[in-house]
Amino acid sequence: DGPPAPPIEAPPPHHADPDVVARLARAADRPLLVVLDAPEEMPPHLSHAPRPWALATAAWLRASGARLALGCRPEFWERLGPHFPAEVLHRPTSPFTATATSAPAATARREPDTGGEYLPPHVPLADPPEGHPLTLRILEQLQPVAIPATPPGRHEVFEAWLALVSLRIATSVGAGRRPAVRGSALRRLAAVAAGRLHLAARRCLGPGRGALDQRAFETVFPWHGGWAGAVLSLDVLQPAGEGYRFTDEEFGDWLQGVHLELDEALANLVHSTPQPGAVPVPGHRVGPVAEALLLAHHHRGAGGLLPRLRELVDAVHREGEQGWWAARLLSRALRGVPDATPYLPVLRALAARLLRAGSHPDFPPAFWAGLRLPLDARTDLLRQLLPLDPAQPGGRRFLDVAAALLTAEPAAAQPLLCRWFGDDRPLRAPGATVATAAGALLHTHRGQATDSLTEALVAALTTAGGAHAGELLDELAHDEPAALSRAVHRWAADDRVERRRAAAGRLAALATVPGADHDELTRAAKELLRRPDDTGELHPPAYGHLLGRPASRSSYLTAALLRFARDPYDAGLSEALVRALSTHPRQVLAGFRHRLCGPAAASRESATALLTALADVRVPALARQVAHLVAEYAWSRPEEVVEPVTAFVERRLAAGAAARATLLPLVEELCRLPGTALRARLGRVLAAADGQLAGELLEPLLAAGEEPPVRESVLAGAGHDPELLRRLGLATDGTPPGTPPGTRPRGAAGFDGGALALPRKPSDLTARTRG
Repeated sequence: DGPPAPPIEAPPPHHADPDVVARLARAADRPLLVVLDAPEEMPPHLSHAPRPWALATAAWLRASGARLALGCRPEFWERLGPHFPAEVLHRPTSPFTATATSAPAATARREPDTGGEYLPPHVPLADPPEGHPLTLRILEQLQPVAIPATPPGRHEVFEAWLALVSLRIATSVGAGRRPAVRGSALRRLAAVAAGRLHLAARRCLGPGRGALDQRAFETVFPWHGGWAGAVLSLDVLQPAGEGYRFTDEEFGDWLQGVHLELDEALANLVHSTPQPGAVPVPGHRVGPVAEALLLAHHHRGAGGLLPRLRELVDAVHREGEQGWWAARLLSRALRGVPDATPYLPVLRALAARLLRAGSHPDFPPAFWAGLRLPLDARTDLLRQLLPLDPAQPGGRRFLDVAAALLTAEPAAAQPLLCRWFGDDRPLRAPGATVATAAGALLHTHRGQATDSLTEALVAALTTAGGAHAGELLDELAHDEPAALSRAVHRWAADDRVERRRAAAGRLAALATVPGADHDELTRAAKELLRRPDDTGELHPPAYGHLLGRPASRSSYLTAALLRFARDPYDAGLSEALVRALSTHPRQVLAGFRHRLCGPAAASRESATALLTALADVRVPALARQVAHLVAEYAWSRPEEVVEPVTAFVERRLAAGAAARATLLPLVEELCRLPGTALRARLGRVLAAADGQLAGELLEPLLAAGEEPPVRESVLAGAGHDPELLRRLGLATDGTPPGTPPGTRPRGAAGFDGGALALPRKPSDLTARTRG
């Protein structure tokens, strides 16, 4: 606030003392901002020793209160930046959001092609907003030229730019001649200008390290004849330090890459050991080599580039300069090709090397996100790389890249992520695998395209990761019941039997879930019944659902009972029929009687399951009818009923005293059956059970205590229950006390032997038993 500060009067630039300028700026409350562009062009004695220069610069910035904005290539900053003290660096959240604050003293600007998210210029004319700034500027100046039918690539854009610049140089040079050069003569002069630009690029590859010294510049573009004035006035080249360089660095790199001997350069930089004392090639000169790699792809396709990239993969983790050049060139080339699909073998080999040797700063998740690949190839590479993610979130992870793909194209990405279910490799996070990470990702982002997610999961049920797909479907039954209900209806009407099988398997799970669309489920059940069921898996769940709805129970009960009468046994249908007992007891009991006692009686396992389901009937009138049915079944097949009937009695015991009115008459009836197998099993079960009802039910069995199998089973089940042992002893010993052991009845002797065989317990057990 307040009146503006008066203008600062400084001496002319050529005579300015930076300390004086900084002091004047500070006095006017306007801290000095020093903008240093292209520090790569500093003298060699400084560039080869960056630490002293960085420390001296930081010290001057602190002393003067000035700030420094540094514009350089990322490769140069990688080597210079670490030498600056951390407290003087400004670290923006984005490469383009450096802000002027009072705390930091130095700001580093990175070029837009540094990260994997910033792609080299390869932009079609039809979609310029996504392009590289240089490409956009070139395209803007090329707009008067006829636009080709197919969008040009980066190489075509630079070729057109070279032709246009050469024509402009020729026009400028020709204008100074008399007569003025026009027509075909102008075109010939443009070809000469293009040749001089190519020659300048070749000279830049030599000792000049990307620039022309004064002598080389005047040789290629002599002042006489207007050549030097033309290239400088048109801003094709510009002064840089003690020489000249191409104004557009990437265009200059591309033009130099045209003339680079690629294999020789790779041999010197990557595949051979540097000579002791040799001055290394600066890292910021990576551009022409990377451009030469891309030109190899442009001229010869994958055949010209693929072998070279394979060799670079092998050198990525080498120590020193060789590894740095290999990684940087490989990264630049793979990000620069217009379609990386032909290089999938290289990418998979690179991913495998990273898994073996560890992650690499040149190949972060952003690199893989920026590759020009089809979605299926990209997601498969992310799956391969997922074990590299850290255990704790921090920075961008491969899982985050997959999440971004899923968010951008959910319907297309969901089936591809379902392929991860077959990968059970462990991740660094405790207990996590690639498969579980995919499940968590799909579940988290399920709301964007729930219907397509259910379709992707049902398709994955028959794959190697089908178990994980099934688990996620089970979760969706509770989290997205309406969507899964719609899916079940779709699957039920599908011609593919595996889809109908999935629909049948989810009917029962959804029937009791709040929020499920029961109308959709009912339509799905009816659709299943319209189609054949060769395996016996589809119709029982459909009948089970329809019987569970009062509105459709009467219409489908007869058909359901007919299906119930045949194998294979279906637990869901049995449970649905038990629930239907409350409204149709006569028909349902008749169906169970036919299944248990009919000519095609159920197997032992099926009968056990049937009687276990019937044991849950709690209505007294229905429970008595069920008990009569159990007795009838026992008399019809006394030799086969031991396990099913015992399971029924054991299940009914859980109802407590409420089951007494049905169980006591049933057990008394069962004691009249021929043979002792059933009574022996019941004796063991009842003796081991707790509660008064179990003791009452033992009375009919203890009355038959002279039967050794029954006695032994009760004794085995009784354990060390003193009261039960006393009752069993009285039931087996009818002789007066004091009778010699040799004259005791056979049953009593057997009881003595069985009791002695029990593990020893406290001494009062014998006294209490004899009492």
